[in-house]
Amino acid sequence: MSFKSQVLIWFLVFSSIAMLTNLPINWYYFDKKEDITNSAQVIDSFYINLLKTLLIQSDFLKYETRNTEFFATNESNFLDSLRVNNALLHDQIISVKNSSDRNNYKITELLEEIQTSLRENNYIFEEMINSIYQRGFKDWGTEGSNEGKCSFAGNF
Repeated sequence: MSFKSQVLIWFLVFSSIAMLTNLPINWYYFDKKEDITNSAQVIDSFYINLLKTLLIQSDFLKYETRNTEFFATNESNFLDSLRVNNALLHDQIISVKNSSDRNNYKITELLEEIQTSLRENNYIFEEMINSIYQRGFKDWGTEGSNEGKCSFAGNF
């Protein structure tokens, strides 16, 4: 066997070994890259829905606190949208929990904190809605009854 043949054989052996070790590494890398991309998309979607929730809350406070229909019916399109969006946020958190690495306690802990903060925010907002509804506006609620008493007293 000539020297050229021996070098060629060793080159082929080395190339084969390098290729066989790189294939699983590349497969693992691309698999993890896809998982990270999917997680990033879910997190982006969650962030967008969180911003929508804050915008809906802001719009409710801006418009519905002066809307007599809200005080007459205790119903609002903003509140319906908010409830749907909150359910979507809750589902997205569960989705991220289920798809994330189960051994990564830091992510699970952070998701629990986010979920707790959302629950607290929703509770405070619901309490604020109830207070606004009780306070009333014009002819409705406490403000409406006080206005009626003041106009009655003004007649004297």
